[in-house]
Amino acid sequence: SIYTTLESGYSADNLGYINMCLWYFLSTFCYDEVFQVPSSETEKDAIDLSIEFMQQNIEQPLSLREMAAEAHISPSHYAALFKKKTGYSPLEYFNHIKVQKACQYLHFTNLQVKEIAYKLGINDPHYFSRFFSNLMGVSPLEYRKRKH
Repeated sequence: SIYTTLESGYSADNLGYINMCLWYFLSTFCYDEVFQVPSSETEKDAIDLSIEFMQQNIEQPLSLREMAAEAHISPSHYAALFKKKTGYSPLEYFNHIKVQKACQYLHFTNLQVKEIAYKLGINDPHYFSRFFSNLMGVSPLEYRKRKH
């Protein structure tokens, strides 16, 4: 698909599409490394369990207090441990997981943007569009258009 697009010329739209594909491709490596729980057989620590909790509750609007309570750690200590292990605050990480899931829905389904927002626990589609745009640099609809 990228090669075919390049063959059709170097228009701004084509280069934008290729750029988006490149970022999507690169993000799959980054997110797999950063946003996946290690598959080792060792006992999982509180942060690993917390990441699983986030993934299982992606449709919920989780707060720092709720995440820390699930890990049985004070919110301030939890935030510090989480940042040390992942490089992100718990809420930033949770937002990235939501956007990653939104990208999957946009790429592999025909769900409307508002349906995707609801699946991610965001009841305001306009807020979801701003949220998505802030992290991805394009609106959900523009992201979907560029994937084709």
